[in-house]
Amino acid sequence: PTVAARDVRTRELGVRPRFERRANEYNDDIHRRIVGYVATNNVELTLRDLDQASDLLDALLSARAQNMGGPQFSLAEPEPARAAARRDAVALARREAEEYAAALGMRVARVLRVSERSRYVSTDGSIIVTGSRISAAPIEPGEVSTMVTVWVDFALAPE
Repeated sequence: PTVAARDVRTRELGVRPRFERRANEYNDDIHRRIVGYVATNNVELTLRDLDQASDLLDALLSARAQNMGGPQFSLAEPEPARAAARRDAVALARREAEEYAAALGMRVARVLRVSERSRYVSTDGSIIVTGSRISAAPIEPGEVSTMVTVWVDFALAPE
């Protein structure tokens, strides 16, 4: 599988001490001494061709990757979905305001304020790797959705 250089990103690089622990007669861990260091390098890969996912997982296992998480699916271009979600949310807010106004014997006069809370919703799949050699894992994206919550304050006026 091919992952472009722009799709490889170091997420975390660290070095931490490894200790030898010796307990005293009360089983307290007070005698600790550094016996070495553990280095970690966490890398994030973006795979744009889902058909290569199983091969990439195989390659990571063959390269002796020790910890893997994901996959996390996302939209390559999320803005059109967000724009559609905004339009739908505003239309729904308007319909609801008109229902409230009608129930009160009033009409919607104007918009006073609009605010948005956006969030990306994904079906997060986890890959769990056991000690045994596994065959190629099927990777299916499922559904990815974008949700926009819009608060709209409307001014109501008498009919």
